[in-house]
Amino acid sequence: MTTIRVVTFNTLFGGHDDFGLGGGDRWQGQVAFLKALGADVLALQECNFWDLLGSRRMYQTLNALGMGSAHLAYANETTSGHRFHTVIMLSRRVQLAAQGADRDRYHHVMGWANLILPGLEGLLELQEPAPGPIRSAQPGERGIATGRSRRPRPPVASRRRHQLHRPRLPGA
Repeated sequence: MTTIRVVTFNTLFGGHDDFGLGGGDRWQGQVAFLKALGADVLALQECNFWDLLGSRRMYQTLNALGMGSAHLAYANETTSGHRFHTVIMLSRRVQLAAQGADRDRYHHVMGWANLILPGLEGLLELQEPAPGPIRSAQPGERGIATGRSRRPRPPVASRRRHQLHRPRLPGA
């Protein structure tokens, strides 16, 4: 049996004050906290401004945590001008087979990654929706989550590709 540690965390404006533009004291505390958890997969929300300057903040966090790789899912701009990106970081134990982002059906973004885990046959897909409303399905559309999200949802792991609802895991 393969065991991995999956951690999800909302950075609140990327761990920086002033809506993500200020000092990074909170970010330093977050890095210490997250590093102590020893995650194999780390799903981060509200990574505001982590895309700027060659994704410098994302790579600073990746290196500070000692993780192996990172993927930034670029978010839609909100009415207030913010972009609540999500980031998936992987330890060196976990390999990446594919990655992507869905901005069409989500208010912010849903980042996803197909993962290769030691001892697991096939791929495991991690989906990380950013909190926010989900676009309602248009007449005749299938496979789109409908309604509004009122609470943040945890990342969803599934063996089926592009699963939008919480899957039933084997043995559950």
